[in-house]
Amino acid sequence: MEEFLASGDERTATWPLSWSPIPVLAIVAVYLFSVVFIPNFMKDRPAYNLRTFLLVFNAFQVSFALRIFLEFVQLVVLSKYSFVCQPVDTSLDPLAIRMAENIWRFYISKVIDLMDTVMFLLRKKTSQVTFLHVYHHFSQAIIWWIAVRFAPGGNSFFIGLLNSFVHAVMYSYYFLSSLGPGVARYLWWKKYLTTLQMVQLSAIIVHSALPFFYPCEFSKRIMATSFFYTISILGLFAAFYRKTYILKAKKKIHSESLKTELVPENGILSNGASSSPRISKNPSLSSSSNGIVTNNVSTTLQQRRTVAAVIPKARDP
Repeated sequence: MEEFLASGDERTATWPLSWSPIPVLAIVAVYLFSVVFIPNFMKDRPAYNLRTFLLVFNAFQVSFALRIFLEFVQLVVLSKYSFVCQPVDTSLDPLAIRMAENIWRFYISKVIDLMDTVMFLLRKKTSQVTFLHVYHHFSQAIIWWIAVRFAPGGNSFFIGLLNSFVHAVMYSYYFLSSLGPGVARYLWWKKYLTTLQMVQLSAIIVHSALPFFYPCEFSKRIMATSFFYTISILGLFAAFYRKTYILKAKKKIHSESLKTELVPENGILSNGASSSPRISKNPSLSSSSNGIVTNNVSTTLQQRRTVAAVIPKARDP
């Protein structure tokens, strides 16, 4: 272990939560335990109302992510960083130290992000705690510990630059959603937030592959880890996008099509040239022998009046 740590960057060797992998691994262990423990703990308890805490937490996350993003932008410009290949500057140059500090700051943000899961579980939003959510959160904390100790600068800046911007947007969405149902109509862009995350991941995959095609002194082992890890995350995001937006949209269109076909506005089943009415698969719909569709659950008063006007004495089959 000592030999392994000795090969890291000496500048970050004594920084909080970075001197050894033990602190972050302990935090991740507690996190994974909470993912299992909290749902059982909350089973017979009402969900906690964390609205005030969420407002403060999400506002902090937005400001912290913007602070990190703007620092990355300034350092990239001042240090004239290359977007193709940028070795780590391990000197004590003030700009190099600032970059290392910002990479550390970004790592700390990943540790703080673990609180997202805890708050979902305490509010009984268990549907939000998917495999993608848990895997992404705990792995990010570990990966960015590695970056702080072994690559606090260089090509690492690109991922931090993109991700801090995306997180500022994401936590802005969370902040707005925590204001309550009154702002729900302004949150139509959730789908595009997922798209933004996928575009970000695609850019990181391409950037991680560049050192294998161009001469670069940045660690190829770290970039290979970034490449394959990000592919796994992108695959999970793509599956989530397909399930949440594509398949649900198709199901909704199909459902509306059936409703239009089976229950027209006047409440009468129109079956064209067919001599017998089409039978609905919906148990709440029944068809009479005279072609009138009755819906014991959802037929409106207006529909009933229309049917009565057309056939005053409709009989059950």
